Amino acid sequence: MTELDRPIKQLLRDPHVPVDGLWSRIEAVRSQRVGLRAPATRVVGFAGALAAVFAFAALAVILAVPRARESWGVASSHDAHDAHDANNANNANNAHDENDGPLLRSNGELLHVLDTTGTGAALAVALSDGSGIRLQPGAKLVTQRSDGKQFRVALERGKVTFDVKPGGPRRWIIDAGDSSVEVIGTRFSVERDRERVTVAVDRGKVAVRGPGVPEGLQVLGQGERLIVAPPPSAASAPPAASEVALQPEGELPTEPRLADTPSAPASEVTADQLLKAADAARATGDYRRAARNLQRFLALYPSDTRAAIVALTLGRLQLDQLASPKSAAISFARADRLGLPDAVAEEGAARLVEAYAKSGEKELARSAAARYGRRFPDGPRSANVAAWLDLD
Repeated sequence: MTELDRPIKQLLRDPHVPVDGLWSRIEAVRSQRVGLRAPATRVVGFAGALAAVFAFAALAVILAVPRARESWGVASSHDAHDAHDANNANNANNAHDENDGPLLRSNGELLHVLDTTGTGAALAVALSDGSGIRLQPGAKLVTQRSDGKQFRVALERGKVTFDVKPGGPRRWIIDAGDSSVEVIGTRFSVERDRERVTVAVDRGKVAVRGPGVPEGLQVLGQGERLIVAPPPSAASAPPAASEVALQPEGELPTEPRLADTPSAPASEVTADQLLKAADAARATGDYRRAARNLQRFLALYPSDTRAAIVALTLGRLQLDQLASPKSAAISFARADRLGLPDAVAEEGAARLVEAYAKSGEKELARSAAARYGRRFPDGPRSANVAAWLDLD
């Protein structure tokens, strides 16, 4: 192999052949070997060398093009794959944002107050999750909470039809005075006037709760209707003697016993007195009287900072001692809405599943269990929650 052959073979591996540099090296080698020859010979040699250079360059380009094409194809494939992944990630992020953010109108506007009073026309509102709301003339609906977990509205008056897309991430609750309607994925209407609240289900199921609801909780299915009359005002009823015994028998009261003054206005029954009466009744095993005092506390002092704990305690009594799981479900749901402290929040969420399951409300139990799993994926009562779902 000559000294000239080696650099040319090496250069063939590079598609970009440096022709000027290669010619300089060829000329230098030829000058050393042949010395000064005739101009004609030099011209012939020059022409031959130049032809060789161009031949090698052409060969290098021919060899390089497939490799370049192949490299471009691989790069294009990777680019397409990366673009596909980026698109999927973007879609996932959009879905995540939709699940985490507030429920919006389909045009992206926030929901605040929907009011058809005085318009004489109905109003249909399409929502971002595929659900819809239709207000009849004279209806007013106020959004109270809207986020990735819950959509809660208050029906102040009139009739509204809700068409809720099943399987959504949000818990829907419609408040109508003292009654509330929880949605499981359905189409239904709620109508409120001064005398009553009417709930009618077109398809699916809803759970209706409230002091005026029979047993505190009713689940309505397709074609069913429930009319709820407002309960008597708690402030108008005098306290019953059985609800205001402040100490167990034999103890001297440190303050006037309300049992001795049954005509005292309800506003004079303090929150602390009711809690003491409930504790005294529990100590003697009178769980019904204890429950009545706790219920009275929640009716008179719903904004008290202890209301969530009181509702949880009431639910425990109703489920464990009074064997009333439907009433317990109402109390546990109320405790959850009021916001339990972290120390007992997991218990409250789990016991709501238990109460629904023992009431025979399988769909409500599954819905509550799904919420429990999202909030407490490693909760200490996870096994119990799963077992309650299997109850017959």
